[in-house]
Formats: sequence, structure tokens, C-alpha cells
Amino acid sequence: MPIVKVNGIELNYEEYGTGEPLVLIGGYIADHTSWAHLVPLFSKKYRTIVMDNRGVGQTVIPEGPFTIEDMANDVVGLMDILGIDKAHMVGVSMGGRIAQAIALNHPGKVKRLVLCSTAARANDRSKFALRLLAEEYAKGNISYEFHMLMLQTWTLSDRLFANPEMLKTRFAQTAALRSRPTPANMVRQLDSGQNFDTRARLGEIKAPTLIIHGSDDILFPISCGKELASGIPGAKLFTLEGGAHGAYLEMADKLMPEVMSFLAGVDAKSG
Repeated sequence: MPIVKVNGIELNYEEYGTGEPLVLIGGYIADHTSWAHLVPLFSKKYRTIVMDNRGVGQTVIPEGPFTIEDMANDVVGLMDILGIDKAHMVGVSMGGRIAQAIALNHPGKVKRLVLCSTAARANDRSKFALRLLAEEYAKGNISYEFHMLMLQTWTLSDRLFANPEMLKTRFAQTAALRSRPTPANMVRQLDSGQNFDTRARLGEIKAPTLIIHGSDDILFPISCGKELASGIPGAKLFTLEGGAHGAYLEMADKLMPEVMSFLAGVDAKSG
């Protein structure tokens, strides 16, 4: 796993496949392995790049706060090191906010943009729930395992909770894929988006954009996806019916055809 020095940090990344560059940007406390189920599909057609954002995995950062914009600059810095002038980007949750920051502040770097289960700003309910879990873990009041189980109640669908065996399998997969960030870094990732708000600037995003959102997302409700779609010129909204915040994990069979068609330049469906 290569590590490069970018913007004063040591950034861990991996790349797979050949073709047009595609950057996958993960969400809160998700390291690069959160894309493990989709990388084999994307890399059949694209040079697919995944990374550990600041605060997770093997990326090494100094002490102190950082912002969504810092993480966006990390992605751009990595692209420059890899000789990539422009790439398709897919961002999930916090990764979708990082992708928005790239599209706004480095518009020449983005060819096509996919924003999944994300928002122009985090709502107060999601901020409260995520911070409560992180702080209770940091205080030693709950275990990391319990923290992750509770986080799943906010991110997985009712369909999964109705099937104990499927739920058990998903919990095991999630635990196996992700590294364990420190409590301090979990809080720093949460703080990075505390004041992030692109609502007033969505009209500046020029890259062709596909919004993918689960109809039953309780962490970032479907209204967040609709807000992005109405604010970004020409953006298309594809709703995953019955999908929760982790729809990219649960509903890859429905998500991937839509994303691959969009990246290829075929108009995505709206709805």
C-alpha cells in the first residue's frame, strides 16, 4: 500500500485497473477498505483510486484540527502526485462533502461527480447522534464494538434488521473491513464538517452530477439529496427505494448500473 507525502501528511492510497481515473472518497471513519466490494467492479473499466482520509487507516497526520477542505486538498494533492489532471469522483456521506469541496474549489479536477448519501450540510440530528457515540467511546463509557453496532442502526435499512442472519453478516463484514480510528481522530473527523455548508454555492458546481440517495436514510434524509439535486445545475437524482444511509453497501446491485452508465456519459434516470 503506497504512502505519499501530501499537504504535510502521509497519505495511504491504493489504485487498481486502467482507463480513465476514478477517485472513490469514503465517509466518516471509513478507511479505503470500505470500497472493497465495489473496487473490482469499477476497476474493470477505470483506473480506480481509493485512500484513507485524514484520521483513519494508515494515513498519518499531525495533531490538531482539520477541515473538509483540508481533506479535499489532500485528494487534489494525491491526484497531482499521480499525474492525474482530471478524474471522475464518487463520494459517500462525508466523502460526498469532500467531493463537493473539490468540485467548488478545484473545478478543473472533476470530470463527472457522483454524490451518494450526502448533503450540502450535516443536519443537527446527525451531528448529535454521531458526536454522542464518539464522545461516549472516547470517555470509555462504551466499547468500540458497541459504538459500531449503534452506528449501524443509523446507517442500515429496515430490510436488513428484519433478517437476523443478513444483519449478523453485515456487522461482521463491517467490522472486518474497517480499521479502528482513535477516539480523538473520530472527533476530529466530526469537527471537520461542523461548519461545512455548500448551500449558497451549489450553483457553482459545473461538473455533470448524479445524486444517489436512499429513500429511507435517517442520518441524511432524502430531503438532503433533493436539496443537492435542485441546487446543482443539471444534476439528476436517483432514489434507491427502501435504501438507508449505507445504501452503497446494501444496494450495490441497483447503484452500480446507474453509476456506470452515468460515468460513461449516458443520462442517468431521475426519480
